[in-house]
Amino acid sequence: MSASEKSSQEQATQASVSGSGPDSAAAKPVASGGGVSFHLDQILQKRLLAAFIDLVLVGVVASVLIFIVTFISPLIGAVFSFFVFAAAAVVVLIKDMPYKMGELDSQSPGKKAMNIRVTDLQGSPITLNQSVKRNFVLAMPYMVSAIGSLFAMIPIIGLVGTVLIVMPLMMIAFAANCYEIYRIYSSERNRRWGDEFAGTIVAWE
Repeated sequence: MSASEKSSQEQATQASVSGSGPDSAAAKPVASGGGVSFHLDQILQKRLLAAFIDLVLVGVVASVLIFIVTFISPLIGAVFSFFVFAAAAVVVLIKDMPYKMGELDSQSPGKKAMNIRVTDLQGSPITLNQSVKRNFVLAMPYMVSAIGSLFAMIPIIGLVGTVLIVMPLMMIAFAANCYEIYRIYSSERNRRWGDEFAGTIVAWE
């Protein structure tokens, strides 16, 4: 082997060795924003699961109570339904407020299960007022159901009120909640309209 060939072989060997070192990463393309995108996707999934858990819990408890009372006495059941739906709406409105109850520390059961919590934009616990603002749309179906329970107690006028008032309001509530889901998917940092209105964000615990 000639001297020039030997020198070329040594340079190639040095280049391959240096390419396997820590500085070689600079020469490789790095997918920018991949970590951030994954983080937001995880938050999105956890938020949807947490909301599902919370609303199912509230809905199941309310439905069981109303079914039992209505089965015993239909007349009392209509009145009782109003108070149950009103109470369910209040629970949804205040579920993110600062409180301590066993394992729940300013978290709803769903958010506790998903290890996330609601904070303000500085990372501090939110106030009761902020909780009401951010959850108003989520509580709308229960509010409308409470109004429907009142109309159900009036024989003829109640039927007209249900068709002309309750049903349109329920459609509005449904559309508003669908919009909130869309905002979670499309907005920056997965903040829905309620978060923007209240100045809140959902973050890892």
